[in-house]
Amino acid sequence: MIWVLLAACDKQEATGDTPVFYPPDEPGPWDVGSAVDTAPGSWGHDLTVQVWFPTEDHWPGPYKYEGIMEGGAYDGAVPACTEPHPAVVFSHGNSGIRYQS
Repeated sequence: MIWVLLAACDKQEATGDTPVFYPPDEPGPWDVGSAVDTAPGSWGHDLTVQVWFPTEDHWPGPYKYEGIMEGGAYDGAVPACTEPHPAVVFSHGNSGIRYQS
């Protein structure tokens, strides 16, 4: 799981001091990879963790969530760590699923 945290590198494309804005309803400049890992929970249970990260890999097939639902991320892709990228940590809350958002 540590490799996933290291994959959160920051791409700053800025002119002067103004960062470039990418509309949230359009694809950004990076392809997306996804992987599943586990982390030890505080009560002794393993927690499933889904991670999305920028990648420069172009894979022929999309990631399949739970092996049934295809998404827009690539399965088995390698994180692009040639430069830093921002990281976001999100918890879906009670009665949600990790890939709902």
